[in-house]
Amino acid sequence: MRGEGSSVRVAQPEGVAPMTDAERFAQQVPPLVPAMLRVAAALVGSADAEDAAQEAITRAWQSWSILRDAESLRPWLLRITVNLCYQWHPTRNFPMGRISSW
Repeated sequence: MRGEGSSVRVAQPEGVAPMTDAERFAQQVPPLVPAMLRVAAALVGSADAEDAAQEAITRAWQSWSILRDAESLRPWLLRITVNLCYQWHPTRNFPMGRISSW
């Protein structure tokens, strides 16, 4: 269950009500889904990429309160995606490379 506020802080213009966790998540995560899909496709194949990305989004929402810096959202989501793919295929030989290159 989520607390009253998330630890992710985004500056709000004066006079504008702060966004809820759900609103912030819904605004910030969708633009990053294509990168998550590319990473998942590279690691588990295109047939399982959407399932992996969906599961990664679910896990990200469940752990949203531990994300402290909104600037770290992209690497955080991609790391969740990579870790999930490793869990799904623990014996597969994965390419070793910088995640930012995906």
